[in-house]
Amino acid sequence: MMDLFSRFKEVMFSDFTNPQVEKLVHELLTMATELTGENLSSLETLPVEDIPLDPWLFPNPFSPEEEKWLEQVMTYYMEKEEENHAEK
Repeated sequence: MMDLFSRFKEVMFSDFTNPQVEKLVHELLTMATELTGENLSSLETLPVEDIPLDPWLFPNPFSPEEEKWLEQVMTYYMEKEEENHAEK
């Protein structure tokens, strides 16, 4: 996971359509899918207060600006994926 985050930092603030960004998003989504058992939406329904945010256990390698960019990138690719499924 830390290797993936490091590679994200290398492309941080790049254009969303950059092939390297797309590859990293795909890796992150694959990892998240493995953890959630194909149900990524379950991550959205977890109450934040149920997740211990101890910085010693779960250090955050991203600044607030980087988090915002990542959120925008993830939204872009999840919407793109939904459009692709709708077209099929």
